[in-house]
Formats: sequence, C-alpha cells, structure tokens
Amino acid sequence: MKGLRADAPVLLTVWVLCVTTDWSTGTKIALNIAAVAGLCLKEYLVHRNLQHAQRTSRRAAEAAGAARSRVFAAA
Repeated sequence: MKGLRADAPVLLTVWVLCVTTDWSTGTKIALNIAAVAGLCLKEYLVHRNLQHAQRTSRRAAEAAGAARSRVFAAA
C-alpha cells in the first residue's frame, strides 16, 4: 500500500497533463509510457534493494552461526 501512495502523485500528474494540455496524441502516449517505465524501474530497484538486504542479513546470520559452532568445537 505504501507504493501506491508514492506512485499516486506521478500518475495524477500524468493524468492532469494529458487532460489539460492540447498536446498531440503521440506525445500523450509517450508521456504515459515514460511514466509507466519510470515507475517500473523504481519498483525493480526497490525489489533489488530488498533482495540485497535480505541476502546480506542471511549471510551475517550464517557467519554468526558458523562462528558459534567453532567456539563450541574448541571447548
């Protein structure tokens, strides 16, 4: 739901520009395509960032577990 709140101003701006201007149909289509492409790129980057954070935390947890097992093996 957070993503929709962040994307709404972009979509609303594109809609207002398309309705209130007398630009050609091709320009309006290009504007919509650019807006959708930008939002898709943003979603891709957010998803990639979340996956990277998850991988990093998983590796840290595995490293901590390996360190604990070495400590118990030495004792």
